[in-house]
Amino acid sequence: MGLVLIVIGFLLLFDGPSLFDIIRWIFHFWPVGLIALGLYLVMGHRRPGGSGYETPSDIAAAAPPVEGSLYRDSLVGDLRVKLPVQGFNGGVVKTLVGSVVIDASQTVLEPGEHRLYLRSGMGDVHLDLMPGMAVKVQAHVGLGDIKVFDQKAAGFNQEMAYQTPRYDEASARLLVITRVGLGDIKVF
Repeated sequence: MGLVLIVIGFLLLFDGPSLFDIIRWIFHFWPVGLIALGLYLVMGHRRPGGSGYETPSDIAAAAPPVEGSLYRDSLVGDLRVKLPVQGFNGGVVKTLVGSVVIDASQTVLEPGEHRLYLRSGMGDVHLDLMPGMAVKVQAHVGLGDIKVFDQKAAGFNQEMAYQTPRYDEASARLLVITRVGLGDIKVF
């Protein structure tokens, strides 16, 4: 909004279009503001801590990824990642428009808790885990479905928390934090 006022001020200062031309232009293009606001709400741009857990954009903005960790970022397009069999130590995978597909079906975790942040603005997030892996999932979807193993949630602004039995006692654990604006989340 501040940028709009600056531009209007400069246009008026340098004898650009009249105030009536600017007002007519605003009334003509007001739906663009609705689209921008809708994208802002669907994408879930909240201040850190607002939902009780970090989102992929929060963690990526806070610091660059640790050397050796997974970091994939795309504005448009699907991201498909097969995690290594050994040596995975967490990471961030995010896209604005597109799906995020992670294959961790053969990944054996090293001791400790490893965080995996997955985000898609408009698209699906699919995570295929190795059977028996100790996992904790925190999922949020603006509009769509969440399916984590046998638990399901559908609709608008859904959140789900899931934890495998004995997660806290396991020596090697995976914490998955995923967020989707418009689409589905599936962890299996």
